[in-house]
Amino acid sequence: MAGNSHTLSGFKRIMWPLIAVVCLVAGLLIGKFVLTSNTSVASIKNLGDKDTIAADKLDTVIATYTYAGKTSNITVKDVLELSGNVDGAKQKDGSYLVPAADGVLAAARTQIVLQEAENQGIKISDKELDEYTTQQLGSADYETLAKNYKVDVDVLKKLIREQAMTTKLREKATGLTAPTAPSAPTKPSDDNKDKATEDYAKYIIKLAGDQWDAKKNSWKDEAGSYAAALANYNFDGKTATYEVATIAYKTAMTEYSAKSQEITQTYQKYFNSLFAKATLSLSTLVIRN
Repeated sequence: MAGNSHTLSGFKRIMWPLIAVVCLVAGLLIGKFVLTSNTSVASIKNLGDKDTIAADKLDTVIATYTYAGKTSNITVKDVLELSGNVDGAKQKDGSYLVPAADGVLAAARTQIVLQEAENQGIKISDKELDEYTTQQLGSADYETLAKNYKVDVDVLKKLIREQAMTTKLREKATGLTAPTAPSAPTKPSDDNKDKATEDYAKYIIKLAGDQWDAKKNSWKDEAGSYAAALANYNFDGKTATYEVATIAYKTAMTEYSAKSQEITQTYQKYFNSLFAKATLSLSTLVIRN
């Protein structure tokens, strides 16, 4: 079967890194749960030889999976909801594209991880939800966020709560917390990038952390990453220019990326161990580019 690729909604483009379990710090998680020897592929018995499905058939079961002794269904609607906007997948004639196999796999992975979180008693309180939303999106004003992303408020809160559960599960299982990306230095208000200020010096020292000796007002180790990066700029800890602050920021981003990649690999290994314990039966073989 073939079909035209469907235009992604703004919500899906912006929110996918947050809400999809398969998207972690460094990108798409590819697990063993992808048509392995444990995976049985059913014929397209539920959908027939179709590329689209009517609106009143969205509850049609498109796949089933078994994990931890429990068998669960995945419907067409479940897969479409992973984007946060079911209506965004509607075609001009009112029908919906049958989800492709990779979308079904993503939904299965998501549900398996959430099931494991529930099995471990992981819950997200309303206070935790607000804190997580603010951390990820800058605000817990769900009405405004839902309006901006063109999605129902309840759907938005559900998706964010599920991602918060996923985050808590992976941190509990691995003992590792994903690092926070450093903020870039603020550009000078007068556009004078050669002007040295105390604020830029404080910014650099904060980024450098324990590499800076506050008592001696110097680098603890000249071979350290920040000391090496700023070796030609005679940084004295008192003032610095925007240019020097930017170099420190690039150093921080390099370290952030390296740490993120390392932690992501650990997260991948953990999630893959969950997927490897599951069996999946698909009722669609649709593949789209």
